[in-house]
Amino acid sequence: MFPLGTALLQFMLSRDVISLETDQEALPPRRKKNKKGDKECNPGYSAKREEVEEALLYHYKSYPSLEDANIDFNEVRAEAQKQGRDEFLQIAREARHPFQFIAAKIALVLEKWEGFPVTKDASASAFRIMSYFLLDEDMAKSTNLLPSKDNKIQDIYTNILSELKDYLVRELGNNSLSLIVIRRMDQKLVKSIFMPMIYGKTLMSTSSDIHKTLSQHINFKDSYILASLCFKFWKEKYKSIDSLTSLIRNIGWFAAARGVPVYYGVPYFRTSHDYMKSDVVKINVYDRNKKRRQISLRVNTDNRDLRKTEVSTFVNFIHQKDAYIAMLLVEKMLIEGGPIYTVHDNFLTTSHYSRKLPSLYGDAILALGPPLAIINDMIYTNLVRNADGFSPGGLERVIPIGELESYLENNMPDGISKKMEAT
Repeated sequence: MFPLGTALLQFMLSRDVISLETDQEALPPRRKKNKKGDKECNPGYSAKREEVEEALLYHYKSYPSLEDANIDFNEVRAEAQKQGRDEFLQIAREARHPFQFIAAKIALVLEKWEGFPVTKDASASAFRIMSYFLLDEDMAKSTNLLPSKDNKIQDIYTNILSELKDYLVRELGNNSLSLIVIRRMDQKLVKSIFMPMIYGKTLMSTSSDIHKTLSQHINFKDSYILASLCFKFWKEKYKSIDSLTSLIRNIGWFAAARGVPVYYGVPYFRTSHDYMKSDVVKINVYDRNKKRRQISLRVNTDNRDLRKTEVSTFVNFIHQKDAYIAMLLVEKMLIEGGPIYTVHDNFLTTSHYSRKLPSLYGDAILALGPPLAIINDMIYTNLVRNADGFSPGGLERVIPIGELESYLENNMPDGISKKMEAT
């Protein structure tokens, strides 16, 4: 933590702004009088406080469930209380988000949680969207789009890590490399492998990333072996995702090969991309000392970059849907009358409205419409519109493979190789 943060903590401790001795029992629920003078509990009081208490726990550490969070943090707090109030300084230092942790504590002590900002993170949103397109219930549970049986918070990369370790050990056998995989491969490395992979990262680039992380334990050859097995694992275990990404990428490639931009649509807006190859141009410049230097610039040409278009099509497709979901959630929250702020998939509102976010997020995903219609719209917009030999019919019908093949054969781009044409 920065020195300023330490000084701020010490100041608040000295002024009794925060104290570990202030717990739930010290702050009983408020009561208010009704018109007849009888006392009754404020129904919103407890829920708002609970939301801030949960924020405090999760700003301290990641937990799979609220029950686990309460058990662990109560142990931490009890140990700190034995050692004196100043131990809070150390607890705050160890928190995942120290200042948010402090802010939550202050809000609880001062009973100022009415406007306290609470964040909800729609993590692994790309996998959530893909689970919707594929109607994959297991993946939806792994991304917390649907609740799991034990109601614990899931992490898809942790689940992939467990499956991947078993797979690699089976493939590698009982050798030193498999032992390194068991000991050194973690959730962070798995995320760095598979998140970029669905967006088109190459085998060689993945090998380099693995080698950077495990360079003290394996050489580049072993890194390449691991990367190859990771790609093989993905195609075998998550072949439905691989098929979906390949479909969308191929649509982008075909459109670019025909010499037209790739278009994406949602009800609010349409976007396009049209990547061009670039040439290196060298020019002479003069610095402030009038010394001539030569620099290189990349200048776009009129030749389309088919490879870049293919790789980026799925990325842009998912990102547009992700942005639309965020826009819908903000719109729905404003209709509810609640404040809302978002940075990508991290949504921030007050404690009163924070409990509404999960259901509103689910409603926003459903508002995308039928998955088949979304895919067919992508096909129709980029492969069929303004072309001869194909009639899309309804967007919610399954396009017969023979019908689609016939259209592709009749509209094959000029200048492509026989091998690519066969593919």
